[in-house]
Amino acid sequence: MMRKLRNLGFVVALLVIAPLFSVFYSSCGSNEMGIRKFLDFSGTPAPPMGNNAGDVGGDTGANGGGNDGGAGGDGTVSGTWSASGGLRLTDGVSSIDVPADANPSNATLTLRTLSQSDIPDDEFFQVAFQDGVELGPSGTTFSTPVTVRVELDTPTLYSKLPVIHYDEEAGAWEDAGIMAEVAEGGTLVSFQVDHFSSYGFLNPPPPPTGDTIGDGEIIAGTGGFSGFPFDPLPGVTDAYLTYSPFGDAFGLSLINVGVQSGASVASTAGLNATVVENRGGFVVGYVTFAGGLGGLSIFNDGTGLNKPVTGIMFLRKTGGQWIVQVYAVYEGGVIFGEASGSL
Repeated sequence: MMRKLRNLGFVVALLVIAPLFSVFYSSCGSNEMGIRKFLDFSGTPAPPMGNNAGDVGGDTGANGGGNDGGAGGDGTVSGTWSASGGLRLTDGVSSIDVPADANPSNATLTLRTLSQSDIPDDEFFQVAFQDGVELGPSGTTFSTPVTVRVELDTPTLYSKLPVIHYDEEAGAWEDAGIMAEVAEGGTLVSFQVDHFSSYGFLNPPPPPTGDTIGDGEIIAGTGGFSGFPFDPLPGVTDAYLTYSPFGDAFGLSLINVGVQSGASVASTAGLNATVVENRGGFVVGYVTFAGGLGGLSIFNDGTGLNKPVTGIMFLRKTGGQWIVQVYAVYEGGVIFGEASGSL
């Protein structure tokens, strides 16, 4: 467990304009993060990552560069980097490869595979977050990237997994700006970092299979969104979908405008997938801040503008409707719910 041809002119316009609402719409007011709404999600920040004795097992060696590794009682392994041989450190589930020219700010490094008890106890993370690794000392920096690999408890169906990291200062899991690559077989993921922290993967269960979405099919329309963090806000959250297989375009704009205590409150999200995979009965979109057709993936609310977003969206069509499920993280919270509209 650790681990939907319409008028083409309309479609093109929607592809370009709809996601931009989230960029240019000014935001004000407050976002009441503490109301428990969609799927019983509380919005409670994650607790600091701790060591859990007895939760993690694995090998205790560090290989490469002639460095010796040791294991603590909580499953943590450690090793010493050297300029002559670098360092390879593994606990049998997770591993790091630190190049000889990485020049870490700390020479003695640690690794621990996260366990079930490390996952925040709220609905979003319990559903979407299954695997991760704690790399230490937290804050250690490197002049060349370190390769991190993690064996998943259960094979994933996806070719990529969004990476999140634990921000100790904010006390919350946030966008790491990284997409991990999934090896053939779906059990091994890898990514690179230039600093150490606790890292995890968004790996939610796939949606129910809907009607077949054709390879050349374009789906666009408007509807509504139900879910966090918009449901606690006044007014109705409008959803604008743009999906086209040409250029891997899959965008969802969410706009909530209302009045609270006499003041205008606006929150918007522009979710744009830079990589799209059609699985027949549903489409997978990998959401990142790093651009793509229609713009960046961002969240805006009364506390700040253009907060980076990372996550996964699933598009399916069934019963004359399009449906998009969203699992995403931004600075300070999550976007977690379902958008839908008529085909």
